[in-house]
Amino acid sequence: MEFTESLMSGIADQTDHRTTNIASAEKQNSASVLTAASATEVLLTSIHVIWPQLSQSFQISSYAVDQASNADKQIQGLAQAANKIGEVVALITDIVKNPTASVRYRLC
Repeated sequence: MEFTESLMSGIADQTDHRTTNIASAEKQNSASVLTAASATEVLLTSIHVIWPQLSQSFQISSYAVDQASNADKQIQGLAQAANKIGEVVALITDIVKNPTASVRYRLC
């Protein structure tokens, strides 16, 4: 009987020890969950702060792309105008070098 009593007491002690370990692990788990929840709140707050800035950056970038496209079109127009001016200058130069040719240009 004493053996059974001693065995039961040992089992009860082990059970108590395991229960204590489980309770401690549960407290640590709860603390981890609270830490994760807190980090999630901080992350959401950061997203709410960053999102408008990101949206504004996108709008500014889009505007800059549009402006660059417009500038490119204007530069192409200026290049075409410069080519035409070059053609006119070449024509004037030919006329100055060959005055008799000027009569032909006027007739054409």
